[in-house]
Amino acid sequence: MFAGVIESKSHEGGFLVSFTGSSPALESIIINAESGIYIGKIDAVLGNTNSPLAHVAHIDRKLDLDALIGVEVGIRAKKQREERDRGFERGRRDDHSNRGRRDDR
Repeated sequence: MFAGVIESKSHEGGFLVSFTGSSPALESIIINAESGIYIGKIDAVLGNTNSPLAHVAHIDRKLDLDALIGVEVGIRAKKQREERDRGFERGRRDDHSNRGRRDDR
């Protein structure tokens, strides 16, 4: 399971996060592990397998960035999507067999 610590600010205005556990997926939402507050999203994973770093971008600009150095972070769990009605799927050929054809030629 992913667990990280914000190590420093990056030259791109994001954060470099050292972590243990599995490598985070790109676009994973990073939160403060203690408060659950949104910090940003994983933009890249850098380094080698012994000491990887994750770059967190899309930072909430209302946050005091300097105060977040050393803070433990985690990944917000994905919300379950509601089931969709699959009766009207896009691109079904049986409903649109005449699409794009002219019958008056």
